[in-house]
Amino acid sequence: SAELVDLMYDANLKDSAELTNNNSNKKAPNRTDTVVEPSNHLVKQDTIIVPKISPSKTKSSGNEIKLLTLNIFMRPPLVKTNKSDYKDARLQYFIDNYMISYDIVCLQEMFQYGSSRHRKLIIAAKTAGFQYCLSCPSGGLLQGVADGGITILSKYEIVEEDWWQYSRGNHADSLVAKGALFARIKLTKSSQLFLFNTHLQATPGIPDSSGDDVYGQKREKQLNALSVFIEEKIYNPTSYFNQSKDLVMLVGDFNINAINSKTDFTQSLEYDKMMKILNRESKANVSFSDVFFSQLGYHPFTFGVEATKFTDPQTGTSIEIPEETTLTAREVVGSCQSLDYIFTNNLKAIESSQVLPLLTKDLKDCTHLSDHYGLSVAIRK
Repeated sequence: SAELVDLMYDANLKDSAELTNNNSNKKAPNRTDTVVEPSNHLVKQDTIIVPKISPSKTKSSGNEIKLLTLNIFMRPPLVKTNKSDYKDARLQYFIDNYMISYDIVCLQEMFQYGSSRHRKLIIAAKTAGFQYCLSCPSGGLLQGVADGGITILSKYEIVEEDWWQYSRGNHADSLVAKGALFARIKLTKSSQLFLFNTHLQATPGIPDSSGDDVYGQKREKQLNALSVFIEEKIYNPTSYFNQSKDLVMLVGDFNINAINSKTDFTQSLEYDKMMKILNRESKANVSFSDVFFSQLGYHPFTFGVEATKFTDPQTGTSIEIPEETTLTAREVVGSCQSLDYIFTNNLKAIESSQVLPLLTKDLKDCTHLSDHYGLSVAIRK
């Protein structure tokens, strides 16, 4: 609302404030375009105590670990796209129907600001066996912004965490503290997952495929900062990163359309620019591959997807996925963009991948869980 915007602007966030990180009392080197918050601001698993199900009873069976990334579209109160965002109903549907199917869940736009929904999610997650729950620092009027909306839920032990906050964004993103949330997760006795969950600057409407506008320029700065953060967490004596055994994954809503348009599937200049930044030479010596492009040979739509109809190859039945119109802004309905990604340093560790429309069949007011599709992978242990 206008009142909320005015209040948050009045608080006047300092755009380039710099705090120390959790590993040192010195200022973090080369952390440009960032506000760094101490990790003790993160929501950790023992801040909310509830009866828990043992993770061993809810973890995926066999030799795979299932990971989901989703922009869940749970914005602060009073913020809505059309008539209503039906936030409470959608969150409950996610908890009841989707969350338990995964071992690690990475969410964007799961905002804490002004709402109890985030706390409800954490309680439900812990009850369901996600003993390790991380979230970015909470925002507020004193900080001038809402929080960054980033959350990681895990049934596997998180042994290290950190948060990198980008400098103030443009347009509506000037009111949220976007950044990257890091979790080092113990998968087996001998292997770790270095997981980064992020949400980059949004573009009102359809992104410029070149990335040369003011929003694309902000995303480029964020990607450069993210690259430094990744290097810092991997090239670190205390992280014990093993190139041959450990897995690195970068997930989230990057707001970079991989294709030029829904009729031109060639890769956009901004996507190419992103891959160059992520794969430039660094001390971390990690090279990222796009999981879905590598496995499918094309970039799947994850936002503004048109209605589709296909035949299930296993059952032979016809399946129809409607166009999402309740949550999606009218100007981008049917725009067919590829904005969400899962990147990894080791494609051989990915058993399978899925693009998930996440339909809400039992809800009368909306057809989809979010305005974005989810992405999931099965990780080979």
